[in-house]
Amino acid sequence: MSHLVRARLRLTSAQLFRDSFPQYESEKKARIFEFFQELLRSYGSDHIEICQWQLPPDAWRPLSSKTFGFSDFPGIYLEGTPFSYVGEPSKCNWWMNFGDSNLFHYYRTELFAQDEVQCLEIPELPTFLEYVMNSPSSFTLCTRDGFNPTPFAFYNVHRIISVDTSRIYGNVFAMTDYDVIMKSIKEVSLDDVRINIASMCALSGGSGRYSLDQIEYCVKAAYVTFAMCRHVSQSNGHTEVVINTGNWGCGAFGNDLQMMTLIQAFCATAAGVKLRFYTFDDASLATCSSAVNLFKCFLESKQQTSLQDAIQFLYDRNISWGIGNGT
Repeated sequence: MSHLVRARLRLTSAQLFRDSFPQYESEKKARIFEFFQELLRSYGSDHIEICQWQLPPDAWRPLSSKTFGFSDFPGIYLEGTPFSYVGEPSKCNWWMNFGDSNLFHYYRTELFAQDEVQCLEIPELPTFLEYVMNSPSSFTLCTRDGFNPTPFAFYNVHRIISVDTSRIYGNVFAMTDYDVIMKSIKEVSLDDVRINIASMCALSGGSGRYSLDQIEYCVKAAYVTFAMCRHVSQSNGHTEVVINTGNWGCGAFGNDLQMMTLIQAFCATAAGVKLRFYTFDDASLATCSSAVNLFKCFLESKQQTSLQDAIQFLYDRNISWGIGNGT
């Protein structure tokens, strides 16, 4: 899979922060970073790895034609709760970043959805953005280029604080006083601070029935991202990989939850990684459970299938876009 690597960077946390820091427009975020930045010194000697993948024009056909079956299904576990950052022991755990097509594009602002929360909790994410903007690099600071996915993997970065977003998520953050926000923040324990983040972008703003091109892009994005996570994990000595994910693209972007659950299930099986799926609430849990059962039935009905078969199956389901929720 090395032919999919667009750019790769390996350095210590201290090297990353030597000349670059987050550049917040939000006074509250800047004060939070200032309050906790001393913690970064504890992890300065740790090596982190950052890579970006892309699909060359001739790469997708052989990848999408590769077959897999029910025996390759690594497992999907559904949790009817918000994201948890407690990983599975003895496995290489990854947590998804569901961001904008421009990497961490709104992190500086008062916006506070999942992408911006992770950038506040894990300062190396926005610092990498500033680092690349001020240095010659092969990275492109986007997670998709039209209908070509260009996802990122951040291996062994540091989640130094934990934010309880139950009362300050989304647009509420901008209306909340700094002192109130600080009561929702705590330092992450030393044992849990290391984390792996993968950033991939869904399509947004669609309407009516999903087209074949739209489905194919989402399948490409999920498969390439999951395969990237597995490749980086294996290159660092890990054999079992868990992707901690959720309702990808089903908030502000307006995607259908059944569609995005099915896509991630197919792509995780093809990539050989386990999914732990956080649905956030019971209503979404019911939708995801139904989608996973449909996926299992499809796999069991065929000895072998492929991602190309999956794309046609998904199109034939005649699923329509949802409506963005404004967060």
